[in-house]
Amino acid sequence: MQPQEARVLVASDVRLYRDGLVWSIAATARIQVEGSADSGPSALARLEGSRVNVLLVDMSMEGALKLIHAVRVSYPDVHIVAYTVGMDDQSVLQCIEAGAVGYVSRDATVDELVATVESVARGEARCSPRLAASLFRRVASLAGTEQAVDEPAALTQRELQIVQLLDRGLSNREIASELGIEVATAKNHVHHILEKLRISRRSQVARRLGWVRKS
Repeated sequence: MQPQEARVLVASDVRLYRDGLVWSIAATARIQVEGSADSGPSALARLEGSRVNVLLVDMSMEGALKLIHAVRVSYPDVHIVAYTVGMDDQSVLQCIEAGAVGYVSRDATVDELVATVESVARGEARCSPRLAASLFRRVASLAGTEQAVDEPAALTQRELQIVQLLDRGLSNREIASELGIEVATAKNHVHHILEKLRISRRSQVARRLGWVRKS
């Protein structure tokens, strides 16, 4: 099986920075650059119907965290790499908790950036050893804290229908076709379901409801 090709969209509100990254990545001939966006809304618009599977997000851009969260919910097949000229570990952890699966620091080379993009395109997470250690400490801290689990909010009949389709692994477009609704409407329903169940990924829906897939 051939490795999945990385098809990248670069999001930054600094044109010089944005264009420089596009040029540097494209020059390697190992990654397909699908385009760039100068804001969160622009990036979301570019993702609609695109072939992009990796989004590079400049964390100094206004609304960067909001963009990461929106992409994670609406485009779960798009892997997010955060990059910036300087952030502390806590801020980077916030990026990861929002949905980023890779992080490139200000000290990274173009080769390191390309390697990170290629890794996340394959479905791998990528960060520095120091950040990995911070993540392990974060997980250990959460594991040692008992938290009450609230009952999920009630789902509507339509949302229950969509949960069943999610359990079958259908995409937003396939759900829309199955139910005879617009793709945007299907996306909104999925977003509301995730919010009600207080989860971050579509694959967690059935488990959160206590469903068991029958073989």
